Amino acid sequence: MEIAICDDCLSDIQELKKLIRKCTKNSDHVRFFEFHSGKDLMDGFRKFSVFFLDIYMEGEMEGVELVEQIRKRDSDALIAFYTAHQYPVSRIVRAKPFAYLVKDSVSADFMADLRMTLEEARKKEKDRAVVIPVSHDGVTHAIQLSDIIFIMRERTGSRIYLTREGAEKVGLLRDAGNCEEKELSIKSRVGMEEYYNELKDYGFLYAKVSYIINIRHIITREKSLVVMSGGIKLTVSRSRKKAFDDQLMSYWGQQRKEEM
Repeated sequence: MEIAICDDCLSDIQELKKLIRKCTKNSDHVRFFEFHSGKDLMDGFRKFSVFFLDIYMEGEMEGVELVEQIRKRDSDALIAFYTAHQYPVSRIVRAKPFAYLVKDSVSADFMADLRMTLEEARKKEKDRAVVIPVSHDGVTHAIQLSDIIFIMRERTGSRIYLTREGAEKVGLLRDAGNCEEKELSIKSRVGMEEYYNELKDYGFLYAKVSYIINIRHIITREKSLVVMSGGIKLTVSRSRKKAFDDQLMSYWGQQRKEEM
């Protein structure tokens, strides 16, 4: 696991590294990358398993602005704030960090949130290791599960809707400028039911008879729909609502339970 810590306080970096090692069964598999400013991080940017960011750094962009810059390069980045400062809730919500860890308040809840963040990073790494082959325009692409938001049935085969990063990998955004949502998808000759049988153990659920969704891209569950990564809204059919919610709550609950 490769962990980026961006903080202008060296002692805080060392403290967080110590806490992460305490939460990690095999710390030999953890590599830390230290950055002392937002500019430093963006100048040496690469994809990390997880980013831990201070919100306020001397003379630098604030954490929310840094999150925006990170997500322009990695839309699926896992980000947690590690800060001593209180911050307006509206700005925190906009940044959508996975966790908000307050320095100098190492409690049971703090450690549980830290463990949950590290476990999510491990799960994302596993997703990246699993791919499905999809042929498009005469080329076969290996698409990572983490890049798939949902898969929709079509008359012949199916259509796979991707994150912006996933679309870039298969060349959908090449010379496309600011593309529409429909351009973030790729046609497959494989049927949706076949994909479901292959992916149901990796967190893909039926929301309607016409599509399956990647549970890890669910941001919000509302009355009759879910909001997915990228702001995509998908309806959950009434006939599948109970089974869907049971699976979703079980998944979210299991994430918390594993780290308690």
